[in-house]
Amino acid sequence: MKKILIVEDGQKWSVQYQQDLGGYEVSLIIAERADEARRQFEVNPDVAAIVMDGCLFSEAPNTLELVKEFRVKGYTGPIIANSSDYNKELQEAGCDHTCKYDSKGFIPDQLIQLLDLKHK
Repeated sequence: MKKILIVEDGQKWSVQYQQDLGGYEVSLIIAERADEARRQFEVNPDVAAIVMDGCLFSEAPNTLELVKEFRVKGYTGPIIANSSDYNKELQEAGCDHTCKYDSKGFIPDQLIQLLDLKHK
């Protein structure tokens, strides 16, 4: 089963992702804060993808260093920039994908395609 680290402070989105991907062979690991994301990344070094919000409980982007940190630690898998306003900055920090159509709602479909997820 593939693991996906979702770094997102919007509970609405976390719930939607869990619902939309519930029928697939995937385990979602939700982190609402940067320290929690770091901890989950350490405990789950085998994540297949990371979905990165740009702002966690902030109006300004505060996850750019987190993306850089994951890359420095050797993570080579896909990191999807998932911000309403800061996808360009997230890409410059090390994300290699952005949410389709700059909409968080397309993340499940994007993950299904990107990771070739299979139904349970």
